[in-house]
Amino acid sequence: MSTASVSTRPPGTLAGLRVVEFASAGPVPFCCMLLADMGAEVVRIDRIEPEELGTQSDPKFNLLNRSRRSVRIDLKHPQGIAAVGRLAATADVVVEGYRPGVMERLGLGPAACQERNPRLIYGRMTGWGQEGPLAGEAGHDINYIALAGALDAIGPADGDPVVPLNLVGDFGGGALYLALGIDGAAPWYAVYRTADGKYVSVGAIEARFYRQLLVCLGLASEDLPEQHDRSGWPLLRSRFSAVFASRTRDEWCATMDGANACFAPVLDLDETRAHAQSVHRHAFVDVAGISHPAPAPRFSRTPSRISRPPACPGEHTEEVLRDCGFSAAEILSLRACRAIN
Repeated sequence: MSTASVSTRPPGTLAGLRVVEFASAGPVPFCCMLLADMGAEVVRIDRIEPEELGTQSDPKFNLLNRSRRSVRIDLKHPQGIAAVGRLAATADVVVEGYRPGVMERLGLGPAACQERNPRLIYGRMTGWGQEGPLAGEAGHDINYIALAGALDAIGPADGDPVVPLNLVGDFGGGALYLALGIDGAAPWYAVYRTADGKYVSVGAIEARFYRQLLVCLGLASEDLPEQHDRSGWPLLRSRFSAVFASRTRDEWCATMDGANACFAPVLDLDETRAHAQSVHRHAFVDVAGISHPAPAPRFSRTPSRISRPPACPGEHTEEVLRDCGFSAAEILSLRACRAIN
């Protein structure tokens, strides 16, 4: 595990890009985390909603909010909206994830913001889209992938659909996780329980990898159905399950080491951080005592970095407003009328 540096590395590939992010859940903070890790200057607008104050967990554990500053502004206050409009006028990009029509009602929709800043890129994220019969309905990842047909494809053929956390709909695992779900019926592309109650994964799609898998399982000489004979898959799955259940996960790791059989153990998060591959690749970095997944994608000449730990809502309100040209008197006035916090 390595320690992140916030000052000695070259600027990222998006250095110089200014982004205003309207705080919301799921894909918006994940998107803006990626932009910030790649060097963009991202300011998050956190709303002032008294009923929610004091109910959030410690912000330092909200890894999606890393690498950017936070401003807390009341979007129900006219002066707060005006302040946000000025921030957007200095930005290259605005990103929001509210329900359709919310930003327009606030006077902060694309037309209003681009009138003041014609070169502004305005990014919008909704669950159901900006239009259509469901556009105004509430929903979460599980609902979106259910309607899209993706949830039905994930899981065993004779079992219930398996919810893939929020990786498919929210975080855009898309092709990778959906392919895993659709291929889940194949015995050579599946997860198996081991003798110690842990799990291993196999993905031996190609014939040469499948043959190697059979060798490692001690089944190469056994009379088994052909790999792509679907009628024989229940028998193959039964045999594979029995063999994998005969040893512990770590014993299988030793057996499969270097075998090139498209095999990997199923690890928990602590194990993932300590795995030799993760350590060698510096896949996790420590920021203010919290372990973070390292920024991705990786660039050779303009490496990404975690510039700061997740901010407390409103931690940088005055600092950001000063940077954007607000005078001390203007900031004092905004605070006096409780447009900022």
